[in-house]
Amino acid sequence: MKHTHDILNEPYVKDLLMELQYNFPIVDKPFEEISRRISKSVQWVIDKVNELLKKNVIKRIGAVINYAVENYIAALIGLEVPNNQILNIVQDINKDVNVTHNYVRHGFKYNLWYVTKGRSVDEIEARVKEIVNRWNISNYVILVTKRVYRLDVKFNLYNGISQCKRCIFPEKIAKIDNENDRKLINDLRFIKVIDEPFREILIKHNLTINTLREKIERFISYGVIRDFYAVLNPEMIGFKVNYMIMVNRECTDFIQFREFTHIIERELIGGKSWRYNCFLVIHAVNEELIKKFIEENLKAVNFVLLPSIKNYSPSRERM
Repeated sequence: MKHTHDILNEPYVKDLLMELQYNFPIVDKPFEEISRRISKSVQWVIDKVNELLKKNVIKRIGAVINYAVENYIAALIGLEVPNNQILNIVQDINKDVNVTHNYVRHGFKYNLWYVTKGRSVDEIEARVKEIVNRWNISNYVILVTKRVYRLDVKFNLYNGISQCKRCIFPEKIAKIDNENDRKLINDLRFIKVIDEPFREILIKHNLTINTLREKIERFISYGVIRDFYAVLNPEMIGFKVNYMIMVNRECTDFIQFREFTHIIERELIGGKSWRYNCFLVIHAVNEELIKKFIEENLKAVNFVLLPSIKNYSPSRERM
């Protein structure tokens, strides 16, 4: 069986994955359109995409929905835990279906960082307190999202570092009150890798492909859908390194850098002292690329670097 790195080194595979990430066409036959762009047959494209899905290189193709549309809020939790208890605590945390990310990081006193969602700050705080009380954790922070400036996790396979496409989100996310639109958005989360993947959706919702394309573009402009693309598994494409960077600066200072997948303003709850308001994330195939980027672009910035040591994020599908 081929290793993942062998698959990525096959001719045209990187081209295919870049098109699926950055330029997925909303047309009747999107895989045929992509086949023309990369000069391969449509059957090769369909077969290869299905192979990459089976190997978990591609997680899914479809709309990535903003959790705020469903009236959720998010928080980043930092815990200081003994190294010999990390695995047990991680397994306990990941039982919560609202947990989306969970990383061991070094560079700060809090060494376990996870992201969770909830309907309210009180709900999130109560769940965190259950964890810290059960494991006798005394040092922790709850950092609630104040504004998401960017959350666009895409990977430039040509240069080995992350690169956004939708590089800034609207400040206010529209609410979708129309039940038909809500059903449509849900149906767009996954598409089949077949000749006409939108056909069933068009029939079900009585739409033309042009109308569907316009709706998707409008949902993106409203912040309801983050984008429509192939979601890749970073570790399976060689992007095994990510750094979280905490800074005490306006988040808008960093929008110019497309390499950041996350630019999020957060605020501490619980009355503790905390100096960092903006959180950045960058991914790469090796640490040298990230260090080079930081050296070239963040010299004048006071920051805390938190490299990822181990990814314990749950495997469940995210919105």
